[in-house]
Amino acid sequence: MQPDIRTASVRATIEPLDARMLLAGNVSVASNDGELVILGDGRANQILVTQPNKRTLRISGVSGTTINGKQFVKLARPAGDLSIRMTQGGRDRVAIQGPFVVSGDLNADVGKGNLLIEGSSGAVKVTGDLNARTRSAGDVTLRNEVRVGGASTINAANSLNIAAGHAHVPVFNAGAFGSSLEIDNPFYPMTRPKKFRPKTSSWTC
Repeated sequence: MQPDIRTASVRATIEPLDARMLLAGNVSVASNDGELVILGDGRANQILVTQPNKRTLRISGVSGTTINGKQFVKLARPAGDLSIRMTQGGRDRVAIQGPFVVSGDLNADVGKGNLLIEGSSGAVKVTGDLNARTRSAGDVTLRNEVRVGGASTINAANSLNIAAGHAHVPVFNAGAFGSSLEIDNPFYPMTRPKKFRPKTSSWTC
């Protein structure tokens, strides 16, 4: 008696990548004469910028975003400005988490995405100027201890939010806010009021 041998046809298939991975993209990081430039692509990039120690900067991809083709890169903290340019398309998300020190200016343009400067775990200190901009439905959020030594110019197309508790407060020497500003902190310090120049802003405390 012949054994009962049954065969089945197997068809190879390629499963589509998760939509999040397709949208994540790759972010390029390069140093140029003391300035560190972070450049997004046309997809929805998500990155986290931190300083593991005083001399090192770490830029990590989130939700599938790669950095120079890798999950993250580590490099020496720049001696000059930090520039973040995410205007190539996609709804990008950029988070800078303290403790963090920028030796020069912090320039961030995140297009129609979101910029978060987070000073809850440690202060974010910008020695020079803070220049932040979003377009379309983009938001800017500054949380807790964010200290800017120079001038602050922030233009958020959708909303600008400053949130802090009593123990951690943002400090600006001078500021020009070209968007609606909401401050969630009854102890918000108007440092050097003669130089603090908010324009076209609505204040809510």
